[in-house]
Amino acid sequence: MVVAPEDGGYGPVVPGAQQEVPKDAIPKEGLKVGTQLTARSGSGEARPVTVKEIKETTVVLDFNHPLAGKTLFFDVKVLGVQAPTTPARPSP
Repeated sequence: MVVAPEDGGYGPVVPGAQQEVPKDAIPKEGLKVGTQLTARSGSGEARPVTVKEIKETTVVLDFNHPLAGKTLFFDVKVLGVQAPTTPARPSP
């Protein structure tokens, strides 16, 4: 099975999904291009970010999902099919 980004994958890369933050806001071990970090929103929600560029006093973070823009390939083997144990509810 192949899933393109726009067909249910992680979507296309959004160029504007980047933000510059002060360099001292990033842990020293994260100051390498390609490092994946976890950012937290104001509500505490965790989100993966990738270090895209390191400047003199700031770091550019990419907020796109790491798999954004990538085509996903799945190799699936159905091992069996089983009837549901409870009847399905009709749709409203």
